[in-house]
Amino acid sequence: MEVKVRVKAGARNDRVTRTKNGFDVSVRAAAAGGIANASVLAILARTLGLPVKKLRIVKGLRSPS
Repeated sequence: MEVKVRVKAGARNDRVTRTKNGFDVSVRAAAAGGIANASVLAILARTLGLPVKKLRIVKGLRSPS
């Protein structure tokens, strides 16, 4: 199953918001060195009640897609 996620790195707070097309995720982590990606996976896993290893980034790993 694929879920569309829009990410805002460097936000004031970590937050997940359900949208019509998927999720908007704001993370405090910077978008450098994959730190924000790890934070996004952790937050989504917690929100969806899944282990982190069950989630993966398909597009946008290095840049927005």
